[in-house]
Order: sequence, then C-alpha cells, then structure tokens
Amino acid sequence: MEKNQKKRANAPLETSKTQLSSTSSSHMISISTFLIAILLAFLMGIGIGSLLPSLLKDTSQIVLTVPHKQTPSPNSTKPQPSQSKEELQNIAALEKACAENPKHAELWVKLGNSYFDANLYQDAIAAYKNACSLGADTANVLTDLGIMYRKTKLFHQAIAMFKKAQEKDPKHVESRINEAIVLYFDLNQKEEALQVLQNLQNQHPAAVLPDGKTLQQFMNELR
Repeated sequence: MEKNQKKRANAPLETSKTQLSSTSSSHMISISTFLIAILLAFLMGIGIGSLLPSLLKDTSQIVLTVPHKQTPSPNSTKPQPSQSKEELQNIAALEKACAENPKHAELWVKLGNSYFDANLYQDAIAAYKNACSLGADTANVLTDLGIMYRKTKLFHQAIAMFKKAQEKDPKHVESRINEAIVLYFDLNQKEEALQVLQNLQNQHPAAVLPDGKTLQQFMNELR
C-alpha cells in the first residue's frame, strides 16, 4: 500500500514531464517569443531606469534668476552688494557699540572709518561729525570728513574741513593735498590749487604722494 501511494504521488510529475516533452513545435515558438518579449521588456526597463537619474539631474541644474525688487540709488547709504560679509559684520558691531556708548568719541571714529571703507558717504559724515562734537576733531578725522564731503559733491564743505585740519596741525600734508585736488578738479580753481601745492613743497620738500610721485612731479602734470 505504501509503495502504491508513492507511485501515485509521483505520477502527476511523470505525466507533466511527458506532456512537456510531447509539446508541438508551434508551442515551442510561442514560448520562445514570450521569453524574448520578457527579455526585451527587462532590458528596456534597465534602460529607462538608467536614464531617470540623468534626467532628474539635468532638471535640478536649472537655475531660475529673479530680478532685484529695487535698485539702490546712487545716494543710498545702505550697504551695497560689493561689501564683504566681514565689513558688514564689523559695521553692525560698531553701530551697536556706538548705540550703547554714544559718548565714546573713538567708537564714532572707528564707525566713520568703516563707513568710509564701505563707501557709505552719508553715514561716514554723520559718524565723523559725532566724533568731532565729542572732541575727536583731529587733523586726520577732519580730513576724512572733508573727503566724504567731496564724495557727496559738497566741495566747499570739503575745503572748510581741510582748512580746519590745517589749523589743528599746520604741518598736516594730507589735508593740503586734498584741498589742492578739490580746488583743481572740482572747483576749477587751478592757480589756487597749484599755490597750495607750492606752499606744501616749500614746507616739505621731500613729501611724496601715495602713488610715489613727488610734489614737483604732480605739479608739473597739472600745469
């Protein structure tokens, strides 16, 4: 009985093998075609799958540019994009320090210098004026204030600051050179400018401009 049960259990397998081996050639072609179709679908799936990352990558590289909402005016005292992050941080720190210590003249000078370097002319003028009102009206600070006045086209105020600087320090070279520059280029008072330079050369024969030129060479170019 046990042997007969084992034969019956194995019978379907033997029967299926027999049926598969006796399949007609037409069925063989159909199976082959089916297998080829599956293979093609698989390969196409790989191809599409490999293309998707590159397509997504290309899409992610598209950068949209948004126009600025507002273009700063030439007289704007707001920090401009050309200023470095360090400059902006330094200005913010000094502004805070001046707000906390409004009577600290040296802090106002430092803030004015930072505004000066950042081309924030109006803010520099305000800071330098605060410094001067607190007693920091040295020849150098007054000269820097005069330069800021010139940047804002307030040429007569600039001349006044340069002259005040010379009153503080009669030997101050920078204020005289800047005075001559404003007289010559901005106010078209060429003879007065050359006289200022000549007086300076008489006092300081060895004085040299920042670009390495002597006063005489500079005057020769202006004549």
